[in-house]
Amino acid sequence: MRVLIFIILFPLPELLFAQGGMIDSIRTKYDTISYWVKGGNAAITFQQVGLKNWNAGGNELLAFNLNFRGFANKEMERYIWFNQFDVAYSLSRQGDQKKIRANKDNWKITSRLNRKLENNWSLVVGLMIQSQFSALYKVSIDKDTDKEITTLTSNFLSPGYLWPSFGFMYAVEDKFNVSFLPLTGKFTIMLDDSLSNAGAFGVKKGQHFRPENGFGIDANMKIDVMKNISLESEFYTFTRYDDIFMTDVRWDFLLRFKVNKFFSGFFLSNLIYDKDVVDKIQFRYSINMGLAYDFNF
Repeated sequence: MRVLIFIILFPLPELLFAQGGMIDSIRTKYDTISYWVKGGNAAITFQQVGLKNWNAGGNELLAFNLNFRGFANKEMERYIWFNQFDVAYSLSRQGDQKKIRANKDNWKITSRLNRKLENNWSLVVGLMIQSQFSALYKVSIDKDTDKEITTLTSNFLSPGYLWPSFGFMYAVEDKFNVSFLPLTGKFTIMLDDSLSNAGAFGVKKGQHFRPENGFGIDANMKIDVMKNISLESEFYTFTRYDDIFMTDVRWDFLLRFKVNKFFSGFFLSNLIYDKDVVDKIQFRYSINMGLAYDFNF
């Protein structure tokens, strides 16, 4: 049904505006433009806290963080094809833990095709895929035996998420855009049998797949606050048609303080609300300093 609606609606802008001057002006501007813009940034940061005879409390900490973003965008006449790959990975050892383990593992692929309309509006169809590379565990120490107790919390494509969407976008240059997506899907994948049998992340016990249909809002902002300080924000929501009072929310925020070409400081935060996972607001933040590099090719 969605595919049929998309096929019907996607040509409408040309039918609606072909008699006006808009299409002609767009063709004049964009017919000769067809090129790729590729680039991204990478950052490697470290954090270490050492304690000796420290009575005020706290734990020793050793952490390594990797953040990567690559993009490849192509502009073709009245279309813009946007592709982005994000990775956030962190290894740490804290307190009495015996091993260095991953405590943050996330990758995301976003692909979006925009068809320009007028007055900064466009039709947009997109797909986002999100998961992690390997298993993550909750670690605790048995006080009697001093042994580590590990509990699997997530794994590769457990969960994995597919977010197909169709709607309208309003954009202000490359600084801000907001999409209104009346046709949005959320498909939760659970490949790991133990997590599936536990009914983790809203998937029914013993099931490996959960489809949901609804609508969403996707808002993105990227601005330079001042010289060498930049801000990036990605905010999106998903509301099911069969329960409009239950909305999933995710907000990723990044504030970068650029020292020079190779060194930067970062404040990163992630806010999630998904009642299927836990009926509480999940929040995480980190402050890091390390090597960072922007590249284009």
